[in-house]
Amino acid sequence: MSRVDLVILGLLVERPRHGYDIKQQIEKRSMYHWIGVSTPALYRGLARLESKRMLEAHTESGTSHPDRTVYSITDAGREHMQSLLVEALTDLKPVFFDVVGGIGFAHNMPRELLLDSLETRRGRLVELLARIDEADAEVAATPQFPVTAREIPGFYRGYVEMQIEWLDHVVVRIRRIRNWPEGAFKPCKH
Repeated sequence: MSRVDLVILGLLVERPRHGYDIKQQIEKRSMYHWIGVSTPALYRGLARLESKRMLEAHTESGTSHPDRTVYSITDAGREHMQSLLVEALTDLKPVFFDVVGGIGFAHNMPRELLLDSLETRRGRLVELLARIDEADAEVAATPQFPVTAREIPGFYRGYVEMQIEWLDHVVVRIRRIRNWPEGAFKPCKH
């Protein structure tokens, strides 16, 4: 599933928009916290969806702004958006493979380096909680924010809090291990 496609189609189903307006909506609605789409990826997504006839584009001339391309969603785009929504809401994809894969092989590194790395992750998660709270306040202060989208910050808060709780548990367990395999990690020599 393409998150970029879902965001583009989701914003265009509301009304026709130009690329910069889509980018502004992503920022205004604090979507950057969960979508992480760059400007080039956004414009590539618009071009891809247009080439698949999910969008129609027309040039809008302006006196107060340069000419710009305005995109509208087509019936095919609406159908695709619906299938992306169903997939997004029902599919259970593995998440956070990096941390899961990392912890799976962490016994190969010195315990203190592992503990330092986990503490760094925990600190970043705590910082992320603060940003989620900011996004939640932005959402609450924006009356036109879609009612279902108001649930996103709470989802992320719970997800981050769960990770912090899990990390705290893992750190306690690692500290209890008596015979840590300190010699297993051998740095590469180039």
